[in-house]
Amino acid sequence: QALALSGGSPVSMLQVLSVACTGHLDIFANWGHVSSAFVAITGPPAWKALTLGLWENREDFEARSTPVRVIRLLKVVSVQSDPARNGVFLINFINSHGVLEQSAFRHKDRPRDVWVGMLTEFITTVRAAREARRKGGVHPAERRIDSSSQEWSDLTQGSDEDVDEQG
Repeated sequence: QALALSGGSPVSMLQVLSVACTGHLDIFANWGHVSSAFVAITGPPAWKALTLGLWENREDFEARSTPVRVIRLLKVVSVQSDPARNGVFLINFINSHGVLEQSAFRHKDRPRDVWVGMLTEFITTVRAAREARRKGGVHPAERRIDSSSQEWSDLTQGSDEDVDEQG
């Protein structure tokens, strides 16, 4: 999926993770109102900061329309499963006014725990990459890897083994 997005050129693990954090969700709003949205990670050069953008549908995202809502990823405090509602997860973040805010989402296209895990992994990796850049280095997740290389094969096979061991 990420390779199709990049046209077959080398990709970084951050790019792969950003694609994994793309899909359809239901959003819980005020007074119990639920609406559908297409969510994707956006960033430079289109946006100043890395954000989780929410569009009404995939077509609006692909047309590069302005998102209905954005959550700055480096302002996210936590991503967690909602223990009271099956299939729902919460994103706690600091909004543009410096106030802690919480948004609730219900999965549609993959399990809730996959959403929680992928968003958490992406945010954690972005923070680690940012820290590596501050120290003058490059985080391994930012390096582009050719999908035909042995390094890519080792990386993807390692992930499959981890899943097999857990499952």
